[in-house]
Amino acid sequence: MIFNVATLIVSVAALAISGWAAARQLRLVRGSSDLKLTAEILVGRFGSKEFQVDQRYVLERLGQDHDPALGIGGLPEPAAAAAWNVAFMYENLGLMLVFGLVDRRIVLSIGNYRIQRSWEALEPFIRAERSLRDAPFMNFFENAYVEACATSPGDIYRSLGLKETRSSSASAAAARSS
Repeated sequence: MIFNVATLIVSVAALAISGWAAARQLRLVRGSSDLKLTAEILVGRFGSKEFQVDQRYVLERLGQDHDPALGIGGLPEPAAAAAWNVAFMYENLGLMLVFGLVDRRIVLSIGNYRIQRSWEALEPFIRAERSLRDAPFMNFFENAYVEACATSPGDIYRSLGLKETRSSSASAAAARSS
């Protein structure tokens, strides 16, 4: 009887340890995959010359050159191509955020400013497009914007233990006190 109980305890312990090890391995593989996908998006896509040119146009000229009432679909080329490129980039990134396919700390720390600025530049065009379609449009992009506004990259950096130079710390402190 004691031998059976001891065998059962050892078996349950082995099963628990195996389950823990498998879950840990799965988390490590998932984290590695998240990091790779996130890096591909943030470095590869955001860093591409085409995207940089399109985003600069959207941020600096689109609202001045075209009536937002046209929506994105009513824009002439090449403005339409630039707006679609930027909007779809952030729509896809927002989709990946919602479904946990990318590490939100990376996206919302590095991409925070870009997400906010891009939404603010495209929002009038997106709202017009929603009205013209009478349907949802770029909702994942909007959600990414709301999350970016609610997230402080500095808080993420501090939680990760990132270090700052004294001049960065002094500049940040001066900016907070003004």
